[in-house]
Amino acid sequence: MIEVKARPLKDLLFDSPLGEYQRFSFPSYFVNRHLFDVRFALLAAGPVFFLIGLIWSRGLMILGLTLICYYLVQYLTLRSIAKGIHIKRVSLPDSLIELEEIRVKFDIYNASRFDLYDFTISDSISLSTKTRIDFSFDKKFAARSKMSLGYRRFCDGGMGHHSVGPLRVTMTDPLRLFEFTTTLTDIHEIQVYPKIQPVGLLPLTGRKQNHQYGLYEILEQGESVNFSGLREYRPGDSLRHISWTASARGQGLVVKEFEKSVNTSVSFVLNLDPRLHLGSQSESTWEYAKDLTLSLMSQQIDVGNEVQVLTNSFHIDFNKGEAHLHEISRKLTQALPNIRELLESDRDDLLIEGAYGEARHKPVLSVYRDWVPAFSTLIYVTTDLDDHFEANKEVLFFLKTRGVNVHVFLLDARSFYDHYKSRLEWVPAVPLSGIKSQREIRYDLEVIGIKTHLLRFGEKLSEKFKVFEDTVL
Repeated sequence: MIEVKARPLKDLLFDSPLGEYQRFSFPSYFVNRHLFDVRFALLAAGPVFFLIGLIWSRGLMILGLTLICYYLVQYLTLRSIAKGIHIKRVSLPDSLIELEEIRVKFDIYNASRFDLYDFTISDSISLSTKTRIDFSFDKKFAARSKMSLGYRRFCDGGMGHHSVGPLRVTMTDPLRLFEFTTTLTDIHEIQVYPKIQPVGLLPLTGRKQNHQYGLYEILEQGESVNFSGLREYRPGDSLRHISWTASARGQGLVVKEFEKSVNTSVSFVLNLDPRLHLGSQSESTWEYAKDLTLSLMSQQIDVGNEVQVLTNSFHIDFNKGEAHLHEISRKLTQALPNIRELLESDRDDLLIEGAYGEARHKPVLSVYRDWVPAFSTLIYVTTDLDDHFEANKEVLFFLKTRGVNVHVFLLDARSFYDHYKSRLEWVPAVPLSGIKSQREIRYDLEVIGIKTHLLRFGEKLSEKFKVFEDTVL
């Protein structure tokens, strides 16, 4: 749909250039300095000359009337051009993968009878860190002609739902007295899916209670579905492993044995409390945390392990296979750092009452402590701004005593902050420390035998975690 709008003269002439800073006190000459520019003087000249000429001089009256007619011709001509501008966007894909390149092309037709000399074209694309694209032209755009333009962008704005558009053509007359905008209001929606990076194999341990064959050797016979043989019954053997058919042959009680190679169950606890994350789009701890989780999860599903994901706002239960990974990817792709949405969630088990009666988040590990099976694996992904460290440490130690193999992945929030600090001339002093420093967090976890892995801004997952050592980092 094409929409044509003229910028009101009131906005052109009387709007203060201070914008949102109008609430501050400035000298009157500074606030009203826009009233003394050339455009205001030209527009005022016609009516002023005409009114003065009515009293003093016919020549001034004719001059004023001539200027008014000229302004009117310029306005009507520009309006005719604006209504004659037609915009057509070349078809775009409905889905992309992170870091994939997108080519945006569009055609602009000047179907009017007038040439256009001064105009700009702007487009919006949220899937890139450079969200606004501007083209400026001062050459002639001839009547009844066509112009084809385009640009390229990389999908580095993070996974999730993105849009392209609206596309605007803004034009002015030669004296820049009037301004019209022709807008292609159609918005093209694009879903950006995560790019899963290969990472090294985590040093995990098998779970005896799992029934599927896997990579991990356990010390005693497991409950794999792969039968390995028969042996005599020993005190303490489970009655459900007795082979009654073989025992009926008169050789005494005989039990079935299974493979010692089993798989494991992996629980991913992802701390998506928006208060603990910082950055923008793909250059944020939020996106890094999701990318890291999906990369590790993809690896575990590839080797046949069952996984579940637990976050502040949703959970997906244990399952295996590509379909399960796609379901988790879709849910994580839609997760946005919206603090209000999380507080308004209907899940009361995620909230507690703060010191002043306000709603606060429970530590996510405390919420899901009993959801992690004994002798399984827990992978906890969070930032080093976690202000519930002591409560989380108690939960991690409790799970450790239940035989859970625990891995903690810390995102270095300071490195993300320093990245922005280096790009901006002025950065507010934001407190970036949680209850404990990063070094203290890693030391305290090391004492209770928990593996800690650190990820900083700019580090590629495929390089940083190419090989995992079976030691505390």
